[in-house]
Amino acid sequence: ICIALKVGSRFPHVARRGFRRALDRFRADPEGLLDRLIKTWSVPDQRVFERKAVYDLFMKDLHEVFTMGAGPITLAHELKLYRTYGVSLRDLPRDKRITLWHGLSDNIVPPAMACKMALSLPNCEAHLVAGGHFVAVDIAGQIISRLRQMLDEPVEMTTNTRSQFE
Repeated sequence: ICIALKVGSRFPHVARRGFRRALDRFRADPEGLLDRLIKTWSVPDQRVFERKAVYDLFMKDLHEVFTMGAGPITLAHELKLYRTYGVSLRDLPRDKRITLWHGLSDNIVPPAMACKMALSLPNCEAHLVAGGHFVAVDIAGQIISRLRQMLDEPVEMTTNTRSQFE
């Protein structure tokens, strides 16, 4: 999947072509497409998708992605964002706190990308936690608790990244 991000972000026409092929597969067998996709993900993500509610919600999302709007063009644009944000991360306002959460077993967006981003962002708090790409499903309560704490704390003006490995 990391290769798909690299190729798709550099060559949007390749991403659009791949999306069109995925669209054909989705139309022929939506569940089969999702099942094959899930098998490529990390074990923690596969476990998340064993839950019917999560699986069904994602299937609904895939339906909208593949059948509504300008999917191939949107995908190509999104992949480009993984390479070029349009602004230097170091130029973001230092008076704003940025918090990242990332699963250490994520094989869709590798943790190294999150680490690199965290080191580039001013006033960043990075939480690298056990789990995959969809880790937020399992740790939503933890994320919400941290956000509530942050609302009560003054923003610390630091230039260093604060990381928490759990």
